[in-house]
Amino acid sequence: MKNALNAKAAVRRLMPLPAAIIIMITIMILTAVLSFAATEDEAEDPWRPHCHFTASSGWINDPNGLVYNSETGEYHMFFQHNQTVKEDVGKKCWGHAVSKDLVHWTELEPAILPDGLGAIWSGSAVIDRDNTSGLFDASTPPGARMVAFFTYYGGNTEKGTEKQGMAYSVDNGRTWIKYDGNPVVYDASVTDGFRDPKVFRVSDGAGGEQWAMLVAGGIARLYTSPDLKNWSFSGVCKDCGGAPIRTECPDLYPLKADDGTEHWVLCCAGRTYYTGSLKAAEGEKLAFSADSGPLTLIEQPTDMYACQTFSDMPNGRRVGIYWLIDNTMQSADSTGRFPGKNWDGAESLPVEFSLVKQSDGYRLSVSPAAEVYGLLGEDPLWTAGDGRPVTVTEDGLELYRDGDCASVYVKLRFRGAGASRMAIEILKRGDENTTLNYSFSGERITVVRSGRTAAFPRDNMFMNSPPDEEGIVTLELFIDRSAVAIYDGQGHTAQGLVFTSGTGKAGLALFTRMGNAELLSAEIRKLPDLRAGQEATPENIAGNGGNESGNAKTHRGLTAGITAAIITAIVLLVAGVAAAVIILNKKH
Repeated sequence: MKNALNAKAAVRRLMPLPAAIIIMITIMILTAVLSFAATEDEAEDPWRPHCHFTASSGWINDPNGLVYNSETGEYHMFFQHNQTVKEDVGKKCWGHAVSKDLVHWTELEPAILPDGLGAIWSGSAVIDRDNTSGLFDASTPPGARMVAFFTYYGGNTEKGTEKQGMAYSVDNGRTWIKYDGNPVVYDASVTDGFRDPKVFRVSDGAGGEQWAMLVAGGIARLYTSPDLKNWSFSGVCKDCGGAPIRTECPDLYPLKADDGTEHWVLCCAGRTYYTGSLKAAEGEKLAFSADSGPLTLIEQPTDMYACQTFSDMPNGRRVGIYWLIDNTMQSADSTGRFPGKNWDGAESLPVEFSLVKQSDGYRLSVSPAAEVYGLLGEDPLWTAGDGRPVTVTEDGLELYRDGDCASVYVKLRFRGAGASRMAIEILKRGDENTTLNYSFSGERITVVRSGRTAAFPRDNMFMNSPPDEEGIVTLELFIDRSAVAIYDGQGHTAQGLVFTSGTGKAGLALFTRMGNAELLSAEIRKLPDLRAGQEATPENIAGNGGNESGNAKTHRGLTAGITAAIITAIVLLVAGVAAAVIILNKKH
């Protein structure tokens, strides 16, 4: 009798076991399905970057309204957006994404949509900490008083085809209210471009501060305001020779140089710039005085354009983001050439600007923002050199032979040993590859994007890259599927998109011409896949931004394949639990 009771007790202890087994099996199936879905998704769209921001679908171009909300610790990135993959200038709105660290972005629904005054084109955003606009009350903390400025294009043209509008948010940027006095800046007499307002805070010359707005698209024009609502024309920006400065997507900001002096930088779409001063003497209007002619920041041709820097950045840093021009989906045969690709355009990883004194003036230097290095794995996938130079010959040197370099960070240190140039082949798949040709005599890189079967040929890119005092060239490459960023550690960069149709693992190899070179060190680190990052919650994307055009909504990252996999896994999990319950009931 005692043995029988012990046996029954043992059975009772084992009764949960079937449920546990079923749940474990379900989890294994879930993992396998998700892994398969990710593989399938990658096969369907092998071009979408893992780390560079792309919209979940549709067209994007200029980054807009980059601003930091100190109350929530969030960086806000707005961007020109069409919810269709084809660009439609008459229906553009502001897409919206937020991040806590500048690299992990969560896409929210579009923030500001077109209305009767026109489509929503590029602009900027600021924090009205002191509530100079009177648009806020105590319920909105000072660091969260977000005000956006944008260009209305088209619509009612009584005040011009292009005019500047304003909107504000009282809920940390989740919804936006358009100012009922829009447009706030307009001039119908300007017909050569009047768009892309960049707004910032500046001295008024009398011991106080005022708001300034730089409007371009043609000649760069300055406006000032005490309250963000009422603006007065201040003057035209001119170069050191007195000629009007022309650009679009302007940026104007102060930057402390490495010698401790402060200078203003007027940046023209992130490609060229002027250094100078911005001030208003007492009783006089605000004026930018350039002490240089146009200086080259990014060499053309390039995919880098429309850079904007963050407003209210912590610690006075100057960090910006570029649009990486795509256009692959704009032709009639796009779908056939790029099956599975439902997006067009990417935003760069954040870059940081500094000002360096040189013998002929002050020059901008660009580098990856510190946050970008947080993406790198702790341990390298592959290294070489370690103080013992490796000879690179015309026969070539293959790096990380058995690995895949489609989404990696690469750091190379090399010097010439008689070679006229060295070719660095990246993203090589069969006959298709992108090659960085470094000329030792010219101290210059030519980026050749080509291949006999290339799906979308791109122009070559160029980048100066002088060696250091020891004759060593250092290059950092962020190879992120179709997005490639190159830095030389001395303030130069070249970035672009690469679209190939080859299959298999992406290789990386070095070749020389007319002699040898020495590879002093090399390391390859994995870049993570951030595409399925933290999802926007319903409370974070509620409302339609106070717009008249309805509640269009985008989602971050999860593709149809992954979504289907998750649904399947949930069904399996529910079925498993149900089966476990039935088994337990039968045993009872």
